[in-house]
Amino acid sequence: MAKKETNAVQFTAPWKIALLFIGDILFMACAALAAFWLTTWGKYEALTITWTVGVWAIANVAVMIALLVLFGLYSLIYATVGLPELFQIFCCVAISAVVNLIFVAFSGGMGGIGYLTVLFYSFLLFVWLFCSRFSKRAFVLLRTIFLNITTNKTRVLIVGCNNDAFTLIRNMVFNEKSRYKAVGIIEDDSRYFGKRIYDVRVVGTTYNIQEVVKKYNAQEIFVAIPAEKKAAQREMLQRCRDAGCPLRLLPELSQMTNGEITVSKLRPVRIEDLLGREQ
Repeated sequence: MAKKETNAVQFTAPWKIALLFIGDILFMACAALAAFWLTTWGKYEALTITWTVGVWAIANVAVMIALLVLFGLYSLIYATVGLPELFQIFCCVAISAVVNLIFVAFSGGMGGIGYLTVLFYSFLLFVWLFCSRFSKRAFVLLRTIFLNITTNKTRVLIVGCNNDAFTLIRNMVFNEKSRYKAVGIIEDDSRYFGKRIYDVRVVGTTYNIQEVVKKYNAQEIFVAIPAEKKAAQREMLQRCRDAGCPLRLLPELSQMTNGEITVSKLRPVRIEDLLGREQ
C-alpha cells in the first residue's frame, strides 16, 4: 500500500533558531572588528581595539538583532525562503548602514571608524545573512537538481501553468517526504512554452501530451485547472486520458478545509468529470 503523502509544514526547530541567534551575534561582532582592522590597515603601528571600536561593535550587534527580530527573520521556514525574505535582509542591512553613516558623519570618524569601514561591514553582514538564511533552500534545490536522488519517485506532468501549479511544484520540491517528482508542465497557451517553475519547464500542450508522456516517462498526470472552470477542465481531461496515465485533479475550493493546495488534496478523476455532470 502506498504511503500517504505528507504535506505538513516543517517548521524550523527551536534549537536551530537558538544556534542561528548565537551565530548571528558572533559573526556580527567579528565582522565589525574585521571591517575596522581591514580599513585601517597601515594607519596605526599596531591594531588594537579601543573602547570606541568596542562600543561601536556591540551597538551594531544590538541594532541588527533588534532589526532581525522586527522583520521576522528568526521565524522563517528556511527551506521556503524567497524574494520577500531577501528584501527583508536588504532592508535590515540598509537601515544599519544608514545609522552607521550618520554616526560617522556626526562623530567625524571617531576612533578611526570611517565610511569605508561601514560599507565593508555592511557587505560582510549582507553576505552572512543571505548565506545563513538561504543555505537550506540552496541545499534542497541543488540536491534535487544535481544529485539525482529522486529517481525512485513517481514522475508526474502538471497540466496548467498557473498559481496552483506553482504551489504543487513547490510542495514537491521542498517537501523532503514527497513521493512525486514534477518532470514537466503542460500548457495550451503557446506563450508559456519553455517557461520554468522551480526549474520545471513547460514542455508541451494537451494536444501532444501522449508524445510528452513517452518522452519524459511520466507515470501520472496532475491537472492543476480549478474545478470551478468545468468546461476548460473537462476538455483537457478528455485529451489527457488518451495518454494512458492515471489522472488526478484539484477539488473544488468548497471541498478544501483550509483552501491550501497540496498534492494530498488531489483526487482521482471520476466519470462525472469527463461527462460534465454535477457531482
